[in-house]
Amino acid sequence: MVLRNWIRRLHWLRHSTTPFTCCTRQLRVSTAVAVTQLVPRAVARARTLSAVGDLPHALLYAALGAATAGYLDQAGPQAAEGLQIARETGQETLAAALLAALAKVAALRGEEEECRSRARESLAMAIPRRLGLVVALASEALVCCGTDDGPG
Repeated sequence: MVLRNWIRRLHWLRHSTTPFTCCTRQLRVSTAVAVTQLVPRAVARARTLSAVGDLPHALLYAALGAATAGYLDQAGPQAAEGLQIARETGQETLAAALLAALAKVAALRGEEEECRSRARESLAMAIPRRLGLVVALASEALVCCGTDDGPG
């Protein structure tokens, strides 16, 4: 009951013009309901507004949420689409994060070579930029797929 009331209070989320803001607010809620309802709204809103700059952000959160919830068939395409858009628009920081998300999906699927490849590419971009969270996500993927490769 408390959770439902809190989610109802987030009505302003529907009216936000920035999909990335929607995703950031979703992280504060951090529930299965948020992952299944709020992030898809942010992605849909970014598509509706043709917000190409914001769409990779939203797809990153959607992919990570789907992967964490076990929806690997959704997470992979979301991260791949986000990566393509991030690369086309020159958003290298987001590209590194989306590569790490793809590495996590591959690790959860048991695809060790794919995991290593994506994680190494992500780390090669993230370490020089000092993207600590991206380094952590890529390193986590390497641990999940059973390799002892680290960020160094």
